[in-house]
Amino acid sequence: TDVHIKGSLISLPGNADPIINLGDMYISDSVTCDGDNRIFGLTPDTLTARVILDGTTLQTFTGSTNMRFGNLTIRNTYDSLLLQNTVEVYSQLQIDQGNVDVDADTLDLLSTGYITDEASQKRIFSGPYGRIHLNRPLILGSTYPDIAGVGLGLTIDGNLGSNVSIYRGNFPQSNVANGSIERFYFFYPQFNADVSAPASRYHDDTELQNNDESRLQFFRSATS
Repeated sequence: TDVHIKGSLISLPGNADPIINLGDMYISDSVTCDGDNRIFGLTPDTLTARVILDGTTLQTFTGSTNMRFGNLTIRNTYDSLLLQNTVEVYSQLQIDQGNVDVDADTLDLLSTGYITDEASQKRIFSGPYGRIHLNRPLILGSTYPDIAGVGLGLTIDGNLGSNVSIYRGNFPQSNVANGSIERFYFFYPQFNADVSAPASRYHDDTELQNNDESRLQFFRSATS
């Protein structure tokens, strides 16, 4: 049975019991997690359940403890959703309408989490300290056209490890000789190795800073 919440969903302090959601849950306002249940628990349903944020005004993710979603759909007609808390995605984050402002927080794609339908006009962005985070295997000989949907493609020419931390953020990097767009990826490999054929996508005009997307090149730090 679908559930429509015309208001906010709040997990109060001390609440350790997760919501068992097996259908579609529509939320028109904000989501707050101050409890110990991550709202939908450690392993939320990913087969039949979806949480759909379909507000017409600014919706926020707030609270003092992380919240976790199985399948999360963004369908906000106002403009964007604002993260003021860490949001974990266990399976799919689908962007149908609106943007996601990570601000200074973290959108964490867990081991099976991924993003779908991000595009230049419905995208995820952040301030200088906001991050999309994920851990993935980057194994010798593998090609990843779009790692977890974060807009990064790579061919792995050496073994970087089975649990590589990757961060995507939106802030120009000052140590790039030819200038930087408002997008970066940080890698924390288990082993230093080579990659090739990097590709990036889902930019908008502001992020590109008047650069031609077809001429973008990746630069790496010489000190890390």
